[in-house]
Amino acid sequence: MKKFSILAIMGLLGLGVLVACGGGGGTNEPAADTGQEQQPPAQTGNDAADQTPAQPEVLRDLGGQHILIGNWWSYWHVDTFEPQTEEAEDRLFDRIEVMERYNFTMEERRMGGWGEVRDMIPLQIMAGSREVHIWHMAPDWFGTMHAQGLFAPLLDEYFDAATGINWHRNTIDASRRGGVPHAFATGVVPGGGVYFNMRLLEEAGLDPELPFDLQLAGEWTWDAFMDVARAATRDLTGDGIPDTWGIATFGAQFLEMALASNGAEPVGFDASTGRFLNTTNTPEFLEALAWANALSEEGVTMPEPEGMGWDFFLPAFNNGMAAMRAAGDYVAGAQVNPNLADPWGFVTFPRGPRAATPLFQGNMNFQAIPVNFSAEEVDDVMFALRQWIRPLPAHDDPLAWTAGAFASHYHPRSVNETMIMFTRNPALSSPLYMWLIPGGMPFGPELGWRIWSGNDPAVILEEAQPRWDEYIARANGDV
Repeated sequence: MKKFSILAIMGLLGLGVLVACGGGGGTNEPAADTGQEQQPPAQTGNDAADQTPAQPEVLRDLGGQHILIGNWWSYWHVDTFEPQTEEAEDRLFDRIEVMERYNFTMEERRMGGWGEVRDMIPLQIMAGSREVHIWHMAPDWFGTMHAQGLFAPLLDEYFDAATGINWHRNTIDASRRGGVPHAFATGVVPGGGVYFNMRLLEEAGLDPELPFDLQLAGEWTWDAFMDVARAATRDLTGDGIPDTWGIATFGAQFLEMALASNGAEPVGFDASTGRFLNTTNTPEFLEALAWANALSEEGVTMPEPEGMGWDFFLPAFNNGMAAMRAAGDYVAGAQVNPNLADPWGFVTFPRGPRAATPLFQGNMNFQAIPVNFSAEEVDDVMFALRQWIRPLPAHDDPLAWTAGAFASHYHPRSVNETMIMFTRNPALSSPLYMWLIPGGMPFGPELGWRIWSGNDPAVILEEAQPRWDEYIARANGDV
């Protein structure tokens, strides 16, 4: 049975798609009982030698255990880490201090490449390995492995706000089964939005900062987006073929954002029961499909030019052939370089008619503890982790990250108005549950690409429903 389970989960993982690339704390433990009554220091005038020195409070002794965090990209060990900034140096010293205080050691280790780690995690856990205490996983890996019961349950108190750690609540909630979390993440996913070419907007008779202004006024909507796309789609030579397009983008990713912006998603999740739900027939979902289809019918979306390949939208936007592109924040500074020939900006994805605010979907890498550890051991690991990642008061600047963001963006409003809004409002983000379905969901082939190509959304959805019901039924263990 174990061999069968391993083969089954390896097969499912082979179908996965990577969608995510990368504390101080309270404790309920009493102070250690030394067997002696604690007395205040004796006061004998100004003679310090006659005073009993204050002893640091010892909350827990972890017995010298070594705790390993496994990932697929980097190493971090106090003996080899070389800090390059004052904050990094302070972090190093703080980690040395807490390890000495609580009697443990911890490191983060690259366990192999992306595919190696994906395959390694279930094999090690099923074999009973206790080498790695915390694994980093892409969301679809976690979904597949969690369905096999490979991760230990966690307590909600581990993620109390009093720790000062920026826990990613969506990840914690998405990992629940029977109301109990089994994974966590920290930080904020800024989310996806729209990159726009300011020169093309100005040449189309629009204010080059119009998307910024509409966003600031709360008027950056689907209709406003469509107006900009129409204006920027221009036939300059009179041959009936646009020379500049309103949009060049990856259709499946655009549709994911469109769904989120209207409060819709392909797969829902009931955390109390641990069951996935088919939510493709809601009004919010159907509206988003119809709107994406209307963009194609309006002729404002750039089709794939012959010979350019599926990722044509990368050079198309960068070279000024299209005014807008929908993509994640992470492409800024890489795929969309600050030094492009044309000035550009970044705003949130426009909100749909059923949303009161901008909404977006964001998934983090999941972190989880193998089921091979007991509840007491899990408690020790989570206590140590909270010390390892606890905030440093001297560097507790909530806007420290903007220095890197400014370097990645052309226009400061992209950071000051868009990125900061993302990070200050985590409630605007919802997890994309379809990536937790074991084996993944064929969203792109069955919906995203076909809708973007101008096919009838109602027909496509009707055709896809039986297959999606089957995927979800399998995820719920019904078949």
